[in-house]
Amino acid sequence: MEYDVTIGIPFFRSVDTIDQTLESALSQTYESIEFLLIDDGGEDGSLAKVEECKKHHFRGKDVRIISHEYNVGVAVSRNEIIDKAKGEFLYFLDSDDVIDVNSISLLMKHAHEHDAEMVFGSYEKIDLDGRKTIYQYPFAQFTELDQLASFAYRKYGGTLSKHLC
Repeated sequence: MEYDVTIGIPFFRSVDTIDQTLESALSQTYESIEFLLIDDGGEDGSLAKVEECKKHHFRGKDVRIISHEYNVGVAVSRNEIIDKAKGEFLYFLDSDDVIDVNSISLLMKHAHEHDAEMVFGSYEKIDLDGRKTIYQYPFAQFTELDQLASFAYRKYGGTLSKHLC
């Protein structure tokens, strides 16, 4: 792999948020990161903002942009990120999300300390109206087959409709 991490950002009609999202990704203290952005055919000026940032940011050489002719949806875009990522680890970031400058460093620290294939962390969601929700996860290590699936089922099973509303 060429990078330790790929931050994948699919975007569609994100002209109002993509600057902050991309800046938070590019500001990571961790060094070995590829930034793979998928323009899903939004035609609203988002792509121009991404290209401008790539041109002027010192990490611009690590930014790759793939553009779709027309909108195919976020699932297809994420699958394309999975297929084309050059990083050993993959971190998805939505086009209206921001992450702390140390996010990738902290996740990679834990990945290396525990020889993990996957890591995830707690996060804070801030809605447009300013309402904050903290999603906190306890430390857990899954070493047996299907342990992660069992954890996810217990945590999220039967509550999917609540999270989608």
